[in-house]
Amino acid sequence: MALHTGVLVNGQWTTRPMDLYAILAGNKGDPGKRMVSERHPAPSMGILTKTISYSPVLKWIIPARIRAADKNDVIFIGEHFVQIKELLPDGHLQDVVTKSDFGGATIRSARVFGNARQPADPVDVQQGADVKRKDANIEMDRLDDDEPASRIPPQILILTLDTNRLVFLFAFNDRRGRVKFLSSHLALPSQRSLLQRHGKHLAVDPKSRAFAVAACQDSFSLYALKPRSQLRDEMESGDELSPVRLKPVRGERQLSVDGTILKMEFLYPSPDDEDHVILLLVVSNDQTTRLLCFEWDYTTSLRTVKQLGTNGQPVGQRETLPILLIPLTIASAFILVCEHVVTVYRDILTGTATPRPIGQNKEPERDKGGSSRKTPLWTYWARPVRTADYSSRHDDLFLCREDGIVKALDISEDSAVMLNAQVKAGALGCNIDTAFASLDLGLNHPDLLIAGGDMSVGGIFEFQSRSSPKFIEAVPNWAPTIDCVLVPSKGSSRHQSTMVNEEPGRSNRLFTCAGRDKFGACAEIRYGIEGRMGWTLSSEEFPSIVDIWTLADPSKDGFSLLLSFPLYSSLIHLSADGSILPDESDHTEGGLDLRSKTLAVTITAQGCCIQVTEGSIRVKRSLRADMSHPNILRECPPGEKIVAAAVDSQLSLVVTVLRRGNGDVDLCATRVSLIDGKISINEIEQPIRLTSEPTCLAVLRIGKTPFVFVGTIAATLQIFRLDAHSGPVPILEHTMNGAGDVPSVCHSVSCISSSNNELLLCGQRDGQMHIFSVAAHDEPVTVTLIHSSTQVMGTTSVKIFLDNIDSAIAYVTCDSDFCRIGYDELQHRRFSVSNVWLTDADDVSPYILQKLRIRLILAKPSYRQPPILASSQVPPSFQLTDSSYSGLVVLILGAKLVVAALDRTIKVVSRRIPVMGTPRRLMFSRHLNMLVTVITTSESKPSRQRSSPGIQPRPRVLLRDCIEFIDPDQPTIKIEGDEPQDLRLPKRIAPVGKVGERVLGIIDWNPSEGDRTYHFLVVCTSIKQPGELQDTGRIAFFNVRRNEQGGLDVAEKRQLSCARPVYSVASLGLSSIVYCSGAELTVKFLDLTDKKWQTVCMYKLRSPGIQITVNGAFIYVTTTSDSLEILKFEYDTLTLQLSDSVARDGLHHLILPNLELTLVSDKACSVAGLWQPATPFAATPATLFEAELPGSMIRLRLGSIRPPWRSLSTLPGLLQDGITGVSVDGALYQFTLLTTAAWRLLRFIQNLCARNPSVCPITYHQSPLDHIEPNETNPRSFHVDGNMLCRLLALESSELQFMLDQMSSSTDAEEVRARRERFEELVGGVLQDVHDPVEAAMNYMRCLLQPLL
Repeated sequence: MALHTGVLVNGQWTTRPMDLYAILAGNKGDPGKRMVSERHPAPSMGILTKTISYSPVLKWIIPARIRAADKNDVIFIGEHFVQIKELLPDGHLQDVVTKSDFGGATIRSARVFGNARQPADPVDVQQGADVKRKDANIEMDRLDDDEPASRIPPQILILTLDTNRLVFLFAFNDRRGRVKFLSSHLALPSQRSLLQRHGKHLAVDPKSRAFAVAACQDSFSLYALKPRSQLRDEMESGDELSPVRLKPVRGERQLSVDGTILKMEFLYPSPDDEDHVILLLVVSNDQTTRLLCFEWDYTTSLRTVKQLGTNGQPVGQRETLPILLIPLTIASAFILVCEHVVTVYRDILTGTATPRPIGQNKEPERDKGGSSRKTPLWTYWARPVRTADYSSRHDDLFLCREDGIVKALDISEDSAVMLNAQVKAGALGCNIDTAFASLDLGLNHPDLLIAGGDMSVGGIFEFQSRSSPKFIEAVPNWAPTIDCVLVPSKGSSRHQSTMVNEEPGRSNRLFTCAGRDKFGACAEIRYGIEGRMGWTLSSEEFPSIVDIWTLADPSKDGFSLLLSFPLYSSLIHLSADGSILPDESDHTEGGLDLRSKTLAVTITAQGCCIQVTEGSIRVKRSLRADMSHPNILRECPPGEKIVAAAVDSQLSLVVTVLRRGNGDVDLCATRVSLIDGKISINEIEQPIRLTSEPTCLAVLRIGKTPFVFVGTIAATLQIFRLDAHSGPVPILEHTMNGAGDVPSVCHSVSCISSSNNELLLCGQRDGQMHIFSVAAHDEPVTVTLIHSSTQVMGTTSVKIFLDNIDSAIAYVTCDSDFCRIGYDELQHRRFSVSNVWLTDADDVSPYILQKLRIRLILAKPSYRQPPILASSQVPPSFQLTDSSYSGLVVLILGAKLVVAALDRTIKVVSRRIPVMGTPRRLMFSRHLNMLVTVITTSESKPSRQRSSPGIQPRPRVLLRDCIEFIDPDQPTIKIEGDEPQDLRLPKRIAPVGKVGERVLGIIDWNPSEGDRTYHFLVVCTSIKQPGELQDTGRIAFFNVRRNEQGGLDVAEKRQLSCARPVYSVASLGLSSIVYCSGAELTVKFLDLTDKKWQTVCMYKLRSPGIQITVNGAFIYVTTTSDSLEILKFEYDTLTLQLSDSVARDGLHHLILPNLELTLVSDKACSVAGLWQPATPFAATPATLFEAELPGSMIRLRLGSIRPPWRSLSTLPGLLQDGITGVSVDGALYQFTLLTTAAWRLLRFIQNLCARNPSVCPITYHQSPLDHIEPNETNPRSFHVDGNMLCRLLALESSELQFMLDQMSSSTDAEEVRARRERFEELVGGVLQDVHDPVEAAMNYMRCLLQPLL
């Protein structure tokens, strides 16, 4: 029997079910103690969420110039974001900016309107360049060359949101060069029914005179657009661009139709009918599909819109469900693409359109692979650019199929069916949905197509006649993300704390399931800068390398590399075509000294080549000087040796550290002069005696003054002013101390500068990097060092080298970590550290060798970055000026030399490890030290049905779940050659059960008895029973052992059969398991002596439990319909302790024992924090907070994946860091739990931002009419939106100042002074010794919102 009673939770009375016997039992206790327990207050805390990376799933790709006429932009549109990328002349894409401030709304449709510019390069008629590309979706008026420069771009993007809003937006560069968006919005007609809500369909007139927005059924709206000249005049009427003046609509009319609207497009009018607007709808009603055509004269009012005919024109039986409606540029014709037929319609303006089916030639064969038996569908289309003369007679199209097949169509009026040719253009090797477009690189370039992969990696491809598509660049996609796991880093140099104020621990790596069928993979999610590998050279000598230098080689078309080894040096030349040439000159007379270890080498401003070895200083007239220009050589006296060297190329000064025969160490300076073509070497003044051995030597400029920096073995940094006449002059000696004031030896030193700020970077041998603010002063010349911070880069020596293009950037290598550091000019000169992740650019995607049924694992998706032994940067004369990459670096990775191009932007760089099917479950086995993934494989079998004349039955597709084992650190396996049948790969895949058995969960289980411990992989499954309504299930136990061949022997040892599917399983105690079969929770014990199972206890849940976690005596179960249930296992019984008061459709949970908290996620896109006190006093846990997110968290993981240079261990206001969440669409989120004081401050700032149109341009008017003071009664108020705070950080600190002192709000009772005082009070509650509260709050948020990866 149960009663309902009122319970006070967080200051609110809530109704909770109470068991009558529990109430009676509670009354028997001590009244005093019972009262204290009931009044035990729930803790108060907040949750901060931030998007690490948006979903890689793309809905559309639209080429549009929404920034400026000279910007060849490509727009990526996802569910919740718009991203602008720029197409560069080399065919690569460069990230520009991303907009995601739509208030959580979903983008339903997108198009662009406006003018289209002419291609950049002229038409070469003599070479027959009369056939080229144009925009994929629309044909617009060309820009007039005499048109004055406009502040609005040629095109504007239109979006429809599921919040019933219509958004117009474009981008521009502000005065600081930052790209910003300008947007305005318009309300769509309001409808109660979701099917009648406008926004499902969006179409734009080819000449941008109108656009239409339609609902799923019954109605659509037609909008008349203002002429471009009028819109330009309105936008330029003020001093600055304003969203208030972005009003492109001049008229609106809503019209009705009867039925479901399947497709909607504007048709092209005839060239001599400029004012004719034609709108075509495909409407289905009463099992009949009709074509409805509306026309309108643009010079008249929208009230003159009329429909041609009364009921429209019905289509054929095979065309009732069209997939695509493609308007043609010729004769107002259009194409209906259906599942089994493609039809061209023309002459619809006559009242009855004439259908002309396209010839039924043989369709391209299905791309092999996949589990579907159906014929692939045509999913999207693109129109390539062509010249005006050609386009007046022809219309070329590309059709893409969902399996990656692309067909080219040539349409013209010359043919009776308007089709001149249709050919297979090629196969892209990826699945394609609607993210498909044709890009424009000019008239003299081949066609360029881009495809965003559907559950696969997409790409950019170059199409030429009679040749296969050429891969240019990958479009990454790691969705769908069904599962993820944190893997300990093997030999990683990272050390980061998982808990606040906890000792640093080893970092983890994030792996997820990715892709489907033959594109299935396990993806390692990494965040940073992509370094695309190009040239590679392997040698067994590279592991012993000491250093490497890159030298400009003006006599050849590439650059040279000088490699220094302990006993010799080596010179090689890399040409622009990728060939690698060794140096063949005589290195004893006219060449460099390659018989000795090189300490320094450079090319001076006069073009001389200076090489310093352990025994000499050698100067050449140039790198490739012949015998007519002999070397100038200065050798060390007998018994002396150069131990360190550095060269100032501008002053031609050589600074060396010379070890005398008696052991003394001297700092020497030598001047190299070039007068009248003659080279001379002269020492400057007397050497300076050093007190200890040097560990590093560098010549750096502070301001315009050169200085010599010497790191010593005595943990000191000595600084000398370098004078061209008097040599080094002592200035300062600084003691280098590491953590705990332990002396730290400097390994390398460099200096970065930006504007008037300069930072000295000292890489230490213990893996730390000390950062100093440095300044030089004149009269007398002094140097001031102020310690700024210390970054932990790893545990090995840190090497730093300066970027030779941008003085504000340097690069750091430490073990396998490669980072870019420097000032971010667009982020207020913030010092930043970003990982550089290397990828291989040679391969497109993995494929399967069908005969051997083994996968070829290609280098790009599965490249694992090894330790970096040496590094340098290519000279500026050979940098990629027309690329999306900022520079070339040369790295020695083990036994391989690599030249890599570095990207400019920070993003997710995924590393893919292909698997043999669709991955669905992923775990890391500590016993095997391997990833274990559950995959679903498919196999095609002949149909059992008899074939009839003309009808071939579809084959059967058998699905089977298997377990595949992956070493996350295993090097890439590549299969080359034409005879792979001799290859034998280790067996690392094992089937589970029979065909049709589906694995629902997998765990590592290590039962023990006494001193003996066993290992099993435990798999729970669901089995489909033929002819039965209910599925059964079982638990299988697999033993895994390594064999002599390097493979794995997998054997099923035992099983437990269950009457219902087993949804989850977990280890309990030493030799027990707990599992959920159907909605029944069961605990079983395995007697390792008798090898028999014993049922301990059972418990009936309200719905099936899909996740089980054990923490001590408590068992946490996430159920499909009743959220979280917490049970206690005690005395061989299960008793319910706590149950969530909200019946959530549960997905996952994460236990945080140190906070007595459990995070739960559900299908309603929320994450809630449930409090579980040590002594429960109620049947339901208190909900401390609840966060609303754009997607549902399919997994929540806790681990130290934050890089050490982004450590938050000393940041106040944190309770828990390191929580990662992933949604099924691949979006990554980070969660941080905040103290009450930190939550109040951040929520106060968020409430201000919600009312600011500069931060929330779409939703600022929808802000709730409550006080800006944080609400402490609603759990959702304890959620802080980190994305909103990031948009504030992108603005100046003055924006926060404006919100505090000037922004008005009718809902605030206090005056501005009171608001300011409250803000300063909140800042003081989190931060100490604050002088400028606004700047302190901004810096606090910058640290707190750093990416977790």
